[in-house]
Amino acid sequence: MKFEVLFRHIDHNRKLEKYAEAKLERFEKYELKPSHIKFLLSARQHLCQVEVSVKGPEVYFRATALAEEHQTAIDMAMDKLEAQLARRKSKVQFHKDKNSSREGTLSRMSPSMEHGFKPGKRGRKMSRAA
Repeated sequence: MKFEVLFRHIDHNRKLEKYAEAKLERFEKYELKPSHIKFLLSARQHLCQVEVSVKGPEVYFRATALAEEHQTAIDMAMDKLEAQLARRKSKVQFHKDKNSSREGTLSRMSPSMEHGFKPGKRGRKMSRAA
């Protein structure tokens, strides 16, 4: 995994870099194997801006936050990123839900709909009247 912290329009601060790296422990519970994580810390007017992007083999997540201090902005961006990861994990976990599958849909159909159904013959072409 490649971890990168970039500073734009501010001086390099090793303390902020260590703080950002410590926040990455939150990703362990999402079983994500990212190949590249990038933190971009910058100053925007009188606010601190943090942009976090995570690139994986099949995924790309990005979160941006503005705050008075960089630590607060990092926390806000990580909360946003954590919400995105939670949504993705729930989609991956429950993608074979029986209620949303074809069998679940057929089991929910009412019996009265089945009586009037007459399937057509396959392979027979319909001719148009000109």
